[in-house]
Amino acid sequence: MSKATSKPTCKALLLCDTAIVEAGTGKLSLIGTFNRFTLQEFPGVTTPFSAYLQLTNGRGQYEIAVDVEDLSTGNVFAKCFGLTIDMENPLVVAVVVIPSPPLPIGHAGKYDFIVLANNEEIDRQQFQVVLGGQK
Repeated sequence: MSKATSKPTCKALLLCDTAIVEAGTGKLSLIGTFNRFTLQEFPGVTTPFSAYLQLTNGRGQYEIAVDVEDLSTGNVFAKCFGLTIDMENPLVVAVVVIPSPPLPIGHAGKYDFIVLANNEEIDRQQFQVVLGGQK
């Protein structure tokens, strides 16, 4: 398929513990959606997790990448890339699940999980990291 000429629209971006494809129906189940990690100490690492995306209005091939940004500094401290999707019909919704390894976190605060298609931002999801016991 050819390289895309416009960026797709992200209709959903959710962080979850895991995404499971049900054997009988082929339906995708998102287990443990969240927007906060609780760590017992800093620096620390998160648990592995997944990001669920619904993309539409795309045509062509897209390199999907992720940046994770510390909102207190504006620094991108983690990147994930290497996922390619083909969108043949802009009216069809493409479902993408991006697995994330544990993230190194230096301090409590707010962070953005930023999704890029062909190096252009298409959406972001904010999450918070707190010290154990905080709300």
